[in-house]
Amino acid sequence: MNSVQLAPTSANPGVTLAWWLYHEAVRREELKVDEFCGSYVLSYPRSGNHATRFVLEFLSGQPTLGQMTTNHSSARRDYTICRFSSGPNMFRSRLRCPPVAIKRHRLRPNDSVGKLVLIERDPVEAVLSHTNRADQASEKDLEAGVAWWKSLQDSFENHPTGQRHLVRFEDIVDKGTGWIRDLTEFLDIQTDGDAINRCAELLDEANKTLRRKPLTNAPDTYREKFPKKAAFIERLANAQGLTRLPESR
Repeated sequence: MNSVQLAPTSANPGVTLAWWLYHEAVRREELKVDEFCGSYVLSYPRSGNHATRFVLEFLSGQPTLGQMTTNHSSARRDYTICRFSSGPNMFRSRLRCPPVAIKRHRLRPNDSVGKLVLIERDPVEAVLSHTNRADQASEKDLEAGVAWWKSLQDSFENHPTGQRHLVRFEDIVDKGTGWIRDLTEFLDIQTDGDAINRCAELLDEANKTLRRKPLTNAPDTYREKFPKKAAFIERLANAQGLTRLPESR
């Protein structure tokens, strides 16, 4: 494996984020399929996926790969997260490093999943947030969204207990550090309290830059804005016995 000295030194203290981004692009292009990891971050869209991936990249210095096509090209080129991950480990000593996790909105039959992280958001908020033009969403659209949300929960429940970890969207919104600490421990990411605190401080900034709504404005808006559609989703969830997973999972 080729290597390059990425860390800034006293002789070269002016390494820029743009310079690092160039090498990050090269690193991703050089990744081979067998260098992909077995850790997966699973979520319904608009449930905190970008914020969680920012945390992982910021604290590990490794990329999180996006939705992979059969030739893995789109996964290598998903730079929307990495460009803001100038964390304590951003300057790596290897040109090519394996990803810390792979993003999924649905698990696939050929996925070789070791550790599984599920980011869970209230189904009413998640489905209405993701549905394009929620004011025009049909009952069929909402039914499909609830079925999708449930399938992710089923995938999580069917995974071995010691190899799965739950992240709640509400914890991300609260901008605390407990969920970050638990997540890094689960994925064996070596970090410290100062880095975790700094990461939590940057979450809102990262989300704004990623064209996501500020986390402080995210919770409980769609239920209030679309009460009839929210009530329909709740009836569907109740009919299927759908409930949020307990926090200790």
